[in-house]
Amino acid sequence: MGDFAPSQIGEEAAALGTTIVSNGEWDKLNITCLSGADILSTREQNFSSVFGAAGSLLVVIYGLKAQLQSTSMLRRNKFSVSLTFVWCFVISLLTIPQLWGVLRLRGIQRVLAGNTKNVYVDDRWSFGQILSVMIFAPVFTGMGFLFIRKGENEG
Repeated sequence: MGDFAPSQIGEEAAALGTTIVSNGEWDKLNITCLSGADILSTREQNFSSVFGAAGSLLVVIYGLKAQLQSTSMLRRNKFSVSLTFVWCFVISLLTIPQLWGVLRLRGIQRVLAGNTKNVYVDDRWSFGQILSVMIFAPVFTGMGFLFIRKGENEG
């Protein structure tokens, strides 16, 4: 969301320190690597950052609420169960812009790989990725089953 250090790109960087890449070199890099890429605008970057921060904040608040409930500071009732579904829905809604941002960045990576004559390997799954899905899929399925069953027993 902001600059963390002075830029070393462009002639104006000389006033702040050493210029690593001149403006002309930077323009050549942009033409070579990013021609045909629809890069993220500042508005899109800010949009994605705001939704990411809001989603993270809601997850933390939900976690604190769950911690308070587990220590019996808050009683669990039907209203609380309804609120849990609302929280899950809102958090899911906030992840849509994040998914959009990831897919946009993957598109930029694909164009960059094509322009530099490299192979775009992000669509290939490695052994570790397949193994992790095979290990965690039954765990998440079991957790979902227990959550549904717990709701049936309370109702």
